[in-house]
Amino acid sequence: MASPFGASQAILLVDGEWYQIPTPRKLANMDAVLHRVYNKSIYTARNIHDGWNITFKPDGVVVHKPLPSLPLDTYWLLHKREDGSTFMVPDFARTGDSVRMKMTWKPPDTMRLIFLACYPDASQYMIAQTCSTLSMYKLPLGNLFSNGQICMGNSYRGPGANCDMIEASNAALNHFNSSIWNSDLSYNKHWAEELFAFLPNGTQVFTSNRWNNLCGSAVSSPEYNSACASYRG
Repeated sequence: MASPFGASQAILLVDGEWYQIPTPRKLANMDAVLHRVYNKSIYTARNIHDGWNITFKPDGVVVHKPLPSLPLDTYWLLHKREDGSTFMVPDFARTGDSVRMKMTWKPPDTMRLIFLACYPDASQYMIAQTCSTLSMYKLPLGNLFSNGQICMGNSYRGPGANCDMIEASNAALNHFNSSIWNSDLSYNKHWAEELFAFLPNGTQVFTSNRWNNLCGSAVSSPEYNSACASYRG
């Protein structure tokens, strides 16, 4: 049966009825379209290796993963509070008769502590994120800039140019975990003493879900916003 619309039209015959389908047209140069889509796209590949996630964004790549604990290699003081209780608190500035020890601090249940390595500039960040709202905060520690970037120290040179981003991120995290905390950058001493307090027997004191009250204002940076947002859901 011939089409009533002519040979040049795309047609469809369903139960004896003709339906006209518009003739396909070339809309645009698809290379240019795909390039524009790529330049606006953000994608996260999860658990690539050893728990690392990778977020691809138009201006770079972020390798990141949550930390189950935070090693705090620094100096500690015995601090007696008004109620007579005694705690060990960090003395990053070494202002008193403190002793160097390495304590392991675990984030509260409502905190996701994320280590991030951003490329191509190879900068590192540590962000405390609320698990429910994904709000981001800087912990009251002395080696963090105001946006959560980690001061890795002048001695850190990285693993070299021949390693991949996972290897580079592992090297940065290992250096971070083995470094001593000090007071090179500003922090709130009283918040740190409350958030990172331990009993003399080594038991962690702070377990409250109101930890963000000890971190100040929320932080944000185009370097890591998309990576931290990938933990939604």
